[in-house]
Amino acid sequence: MWRRFQGVCARKGLEASKPSYKSVSLFVCHYVKKNKGSTRSIDAVVSFLRVYCRMSKIQWLDESDKAKLSALCRELKRCDHSKSLRKKAIRLWHLKAMLEMWDVSCEHDHLVALLFTMAFQGLLRSGELLGDLRVENIEWLDDNEFVLHLERTKTVREGEGVFITFRRLHGLGQFAGDLLRSWMKRKGISSQSKALLFPSRMRASDGSERTVSLSWFRKEVKVAMRMIGENPDNFSGHSFRAGGATELFNRRVPYPTIKKYGRWKSDSALDYYRDEEEIAKAVAKAFSRTLKRMER
Repeated sequence: MWRRFQGVCARKGLEASKPSYKSVSLFVCHYVKKNKGSTRSIDAVVSFLRVYCRMSKIQWLDESDKAKLSALCRELKRCDHSKSLRKKAIRLWHLKAMLEMWDVSCEHDHLVALLFTMAFQGLLRSGELLGDLRVENIEWLDDNEFVLHLERTKTVREGEGVFITFRRLHGLGQFAGDLLRSWMKRKGISSQSKALLFPSRMRASDGSERTVSLSWFRKEVKVAMRMIGENPDNFSGHSFRAGGATELFNRRVPYPTIKKYGRWKSDSALDYYRDEEEIAKAVAKAFSRTLKRMER
């Protein structure tokens, strides 16, 4: 991202090492244009630039420029008429159907089952799951519980990161912890703290190991959804996060708990409640109760 910012600044005759409202606003507008008018990620873009400057000891915008940049971002969002890319949620019954379909004695199926269960239960973004996680990012508490340490997320760019606890879910059929233990044993990495958890068969250009790619993960999601009879075009890697959140909302888990567990900084968590039928039932029930009271 910083290199892209440097490129835009160079073309406009501006210094990337001295960010200003002009340079940052030009980059934000350039980013929106490149994304066909979509403003979905501009807050993350600005956040990245701000944190990068702080970590590199580069002076960020003053209060006046920050206010102007915020106003620009609000205006860009207001004018955003791009097509929504929101996909459907992968629900628990989808996950159970997939787990029953896979043969975890096969290395490929084992890895996919592990990634899908972790993504769903941890409400993980694809980038969090495939962000070069290593054995040292896992802390085993007991046979029924482990903790995943994410050093950086979309909303946490500094500090000690976040810790996500996974506990055994009775009735799911496969516990992410069991799949993870057997996967680490299978790959011979249980005692190698720096080893990648999910290495790709493909090596990086310098010959080093790399994590399986996002494009591979998205492809596996679509293949799996097709195999259980769903339209793969309606689902993506982010569907696990939406599905996990939807199940929690439907079970009446308190909103602050969902927001905290899903690592949302804003109320965008509400956008992940994707059960229109359940919402319609709840609304109709509430109106019906009101009408009954009026009749008394």
